[in-house]
Amino acid sequence: MDLSEILTFKTSRRKDAEQLLNKLLRLIIALLFLILAADLIFHYLIAPKLRIRNIIVNSDIPLSRQEVLTIAGIDGKEDYFSLKGDVIGNNLEACPLVREARVEKVFPDTLRLHLRGRKALFISLADTGQGSFPVAIDEEGVIFQSGSSIKEWDLPLISGLKFNELEPGATLPKMLDSFLAEVTQMRAAYPDIFRLISEIQIIPLSPASFELLLYPLSFTVRVRLAGSIDGTVLKNALLVLDLLQREGISEKVKEIDFRTGEVVYRIKEG
Repeated sequence: MDLSEILTFKTSRRKDAEQLLNKLLRLIIALLFLILAADLIFHYLIAPKLRIRNIIVNSDIPLSRQEVLTIAGIDGKEDYFSLKGDVIGNNLEACPLVREARVEKVFPDTLRLHLRGRKALFISLADTGQGSFPVAIDEEGVIFQSGSSIKEWDLPLISGLKFNELEPGATLPKMLDSFLAEVTQMRAAYPDIFRLISEIQIIPLSPASFELLLYPLSFTVRVRLAGSIDGTVLKNALLVLDLLQREGISEKVKEIDFRTGEVVYRIKEG
């Protein structure tokens, strides 16, 4: 094979490669065009027709279905693909009554809203400067009901609190988080003892510490505790109070102090 034949062969191979490359590029462009066309058809013709037609609300919150939809920001015109579940969930959880919201989309036209409401742990009296009114506080320290909207009244009163805000959704100071968790655990483990608590008073010692004064039902003697509450300690305190009452000396005792782990009696003056 002479030089001219070699050059002709290389030129022919180059042309073949270029033709193959051009065909491949045209194929890629055609595929991209088809994908783009399909995407446009889907978003402008198909997706808008996939409306949310079924909305199922599972809730233990005293709100009507329409109130739930209004809070969620749902107007009934949403389509399946444009609806953002996280936005709806955030809208619902912004309502003080809602502790947890879960949003579930079921193809092609169903939306499920699962709502879990707050459960009152305490009742407190909030001072407005012109008087006081009751508020319900849950186990996370959130004020979620007030006045006549409170549904559960047979709860301990918590006093000694200072509220920076009185609007629903306001929370108690962070230093009370562990105390709230202890009371929640005690209510679950010792429900009968929890029901014997009339009032718990918070006694601030510093910005980060406090003591507790507990006023049991059916007893005139209060119980002083360190900044935590335990079902076992409270059970022992109630046994001591019962003993004082049966011995007929409870009228002479002002309080019993359990802060050190040993019982200290404080007698009434005079």
